[in-house]
Amino acid sequence: MQIKKTSGSANSWKSFIIKAERFIKKTQELVLQGLNPGGVYQAIWCRDASYILKDWFLSGNLQGVMQQIYLIWSHQISPNKEKVIYGRGSPKMDFLPEVANADKEKEFEGALPTTIYQAGFSEIYGQSPDIDSTGLIISTTSWILARALNEQQQQEGKVSLTQESSAQSAITASENSSDYVSALLSKAGITDPPQVTKFVVPRMLRSIEYLNRRDIDNDGLLEQRHNEDWMDTTVRSGKIVYSQACWLLALNDLSTLLTKLERDSESKRLAQLANKTIHAIEEKLWSEEAGCYMDIEESHHNGAEDRMITQDISLYLVALTENRSYDSFRLYHHQDNNKKRDEATRTGTRTKFDSSRTL
Repeated sequence: MQIKKTSGSANSWKSFIIKAERFIKKTQELVLQGLNPGGVYQAIWCRDASYILKDWFLSGNLQGVMQQIYLIWSHQISPNKEKVIYGRGSPKMDFLPEVANADKEKEFEGALPTTIYQAGFSEIYGQSPDIDSTGLIISTTSWILARALNEQQQQEGKVSLTQESSAQSAITASENSSDYVSALLSKAGITDPPQVTKFVVPRMLRSIEYLNRRDIDNDGLLEQRHNEDWMDTTVRSGKIVYSQACWLLALNDLSTLLTKLERDSESKRLAQLANKTIHAIEEKLWSEEAGCYMDIEESHHNGAEDRMITQDISLYLVALTENRSYDSFRLYHHQDNNKKRDEATRTGTRTKFDSSRTL
């Protein structure tokens, strides 16, 4: 069916585009000022930074992105590295923060903190590191590096013709100029995508190992305690759809980057973990009765399980349609419907096949 465009709809779109361009122009300068959310929040919140970094990259601020990615991964938690406090948002700790000792730092090793402060310490808001802070930064870092490396490879022929003149320019630049500073950062590897990749990939793999340990009962779903995601107003714990989505995004995007780096065995292992996660979500977090995905929350009053729907389950659909996970989703439902048909044939009963969860 062909939709006939009216002058009214055309004018509406024109008005929207004008307002959108005006908004982008007014906010562009603010967006590129820093990774902190703004206002009184003068620190780096990793989950917020994951979205800001993508915007920087799409705005062409490649050097700034590389520098900040390098900075964030420099604060990955490891024993005897820097002061880490935790527990300020945990009801089980009476909302009283503690300084992580060597054993706690070992337990948290590989994760990223909730917040990185300029004062020289980091904070984990809950009792354990957030799943989303670590997962989203893995995803964003991998997504950006895969594209940056691809763009660099495409331009290699052009760059080779100008390398000599660019190097000479860097040498003769004034020590007070931005070109001189950029050259120093590039030489240190802080703004060079291949060098940043070498620095962060081992760290991201350690983060994957940390997150994988959060699947305590080995059912394919990560467990969390209170305030270990962005939603600090509901104080939820258990198996949360949103957190599985962050985990899935991390697996998908890092797997893609590893494939580009020809590290196929590691990429395949992450793809298998992604498939396991999708199957677990479809089997355990989909509610036939409600017709949607729902969290399995542990009540902090009596320990019983509650089913809850929240708006952030939509991130799972985003994660699901990235990379190879979509094929896994279709394969899962193909197999599931085949099982239903086999059961219907065996019992001689009618059954309702699931066609609602197709993308």
